[in-house]
Amino acid sequence: MTIYQLVGVVIGAALLLGLPIVMIWAAVDHHRHKASKRPGGSSGAGFGAAMQELDRVVRPSVEHVLDAQTPIVRQIEQDGD
Repeated sequence: MTIYQLVGVVIGAALLLGLPIVMIWAAVDHHRHKASKRPGGSSGAGFGAAMQELDRVVRPSVEHVLDAQTPIVRQIEQDGD
């Protein structure tokens, strides 16, 4: 057995043993804490913000259109002075 084969066997064994251990540890740690107490907050807020922006693109209501036009109107008013 050459040194390259030996290194390959050691790396393979480390991956086969280490990867499942790390995955189980991460899953246990994930379920041990409440989402509001995890570092970085919950992913629900990011998902909600993304859905809101998608809603604004797909279904532009009057409020969305006015919100989008307001900065342009203010800039035009400032340039006119």
